[in-house]
Formats: sequence, C-alpha cells, structure tokens
Amino acid sequence: MKYYYLTLTLLSLAFAASTSAKTRYSGEFDYRDFKPSAIYFHGHTQAEIDHLCNTGDGASTEDMEECEHRVFERAVKALSRKLAALTARIKKNDNEYAKQDDEPVALPSFLKSQAAWVQYRDNYCYSAAYDMGPGSAKYIRFFGCMSSMTKARTKELGQFDQ
Repeated sequence: MKYYYLTLTLLSLAFAASTSAKTRYSGEFDYRDFKPSAIYFHGHTQAEIDHLCNTGDGASTEDMEECEHRVFERAVKALSRKLAALTARIKKNDNEYAKQDDEPVALPSFLKSQAAWVQYRDNYCYSAAYDMGPGSAKYIRFFGCMSSMTKARTKELGQFDQ
C-alpha cells in the first residue's frame, strides 16, 4: 500500500510538471532571433498585409505580433538612414574642426551615446514585456515599445540638424 501512494504521488507530480510546460510566451527572449516579418507575411500582397495590420480584421495574436514587428523594422530602417547621414556629417565636421585649435572630435561620444541608447531601449522594452508575465500580448507590447522608442529617437536626432 505504501508503494501505491508513492507511485500515485510521483505520477501526480509528473502530470503537474507536464501540464505547466512553458509556452512561446514563457521566459526570456531575444528579439534579434525573430525572423524578418516579411517571411511571416510571405505570399500576401502589400494591400492584404496593410489591411490586416491597420484594422486587425481576422488577425490572430501572432498576426498582430508580426504587424508590430513590421512597424519596428520600418522604424529601425528610418533610424539607420538618419544615423548614416548624421555620422557622415559629424565625421566631416570632426575633420574640419579638429584640425583647428586642437578641438575635440564629436564622433566617438556620439557613437557611445547611441550604443548606450540602444541598450537603454532594449532593456526598457524587455522590462515592459516581462512585466506582463507569460501572456500572449507580450510580443505585441514589446515591439510596440521598441517601435515607439525608435521613432522618438529618430525624431530626437533630427535636432542635430538645427
């Protein structure tokens, strides 16, 4: 009888462990491991994708995650263009001004600030997503945060042009 209860207890524990298995929304993730949203939306027209992402009509949670991911990818492209132009301008100014009066160069400080900003953005958005627990809207919140902060940074860098 003693073995019966021991066996029953072990089976109960095994069953409990198997029913609380992790899902794709459990634990940590690295957004850089996500495939491009174009792969997810492959086979759909631009109009179909735009309609799905703009209206959410018939969209699954995974569809909405990929829509937010797509917005983030576009924001990153805009930021990259802004950074390339700004970096070229700073290099030009550094070459011009550094030769005069031993002025310090700006590019190293700018690059450090951008690296620190990326780390800040990533950690902030991870905390916003992880704060939700293992919910299915985790990636929607994460990519929404990343998009919003990346767009704001692009706008902020526009102040360099003034």
